Amino acid sequence: MKTCKCLWLLALLAFLNAPQAAAHRLVPDDGTHTTPETAFFLDDPGLSQVVYHTVSPQSNQLWIAFDAPPGQNLYWQLGLPAIRGLENYRPTVVVLGPGLPAVDLPFLIPEGLGGIILDSTGSPAESFNEHFTGTRDWILHEEDRALTQPGRYYIVAYHPDGTPGKFWLAVGRREAFGLRDILDYADVLAVVRQYHEVQDDTMPILPNLLLLLSKLLRFFANMFGLR
Repeated sequence: MKTCKCLWLLALLAFLNAPQAAAHRLVPDDGTHTTPETAFFLDDPGLSQVVYHTVSPQSNQLWIAFDAPPGQNLYWQLGLPAIRGLENYRPTVVVLGPGLPAVDLPFLIPEGLGGIILDSTGSPAESFNEHFTGTRDWILHEEDRALTQPGRYYIVAYHPDGTPGKFWLAVGRREAFGLRDILDYADVLAVVRQYHEVQDDTMPILPNLLLLLSKLLRFFANMFGLR
């Protein structure tokens, strides 16, 4: 049991002390969250979370929903995996909610809601290295906005022309990682690296170390019934 605790502490320290740490909790996307009725629902929009989305003719739109109390701050980022061919790929994001201005969109939205549109056409891409996974991204936009009215809100990301590609949408600033996240690191790492199309590339030292610690900790967690 003492060994297991030491491994958990070592893994946690590695996560917390990674350079330029900005890890989001991964929200799995199966391509079906394309309408208000099928939107991802976030219980805590302040928690740092990311959805990796692949645009296809069947899944151009990505819908995320959450309920906001008065004065709720909404922070979000729009980005792309740094993959050849996506350098000029520019999705659009719209925040829908009560009390926002009327918007004209190429799809239906819930009655009574207005919106704020961000067209990222022409936006410069800021390069970002994700040290936890050994991947690289381009950040197109980030915004922190106070929502003045309570109610149901949606964030919708889509490509205006429906051009196939990839983008990700991150919501929330607060990072919160625990034992479960470290145990699941190997599974998350595989998803993230496949999405960035670097699954066959050599990984840097940090993700290799975290992967080893995660597997060791999972072994001891299973041994002692901690999962």
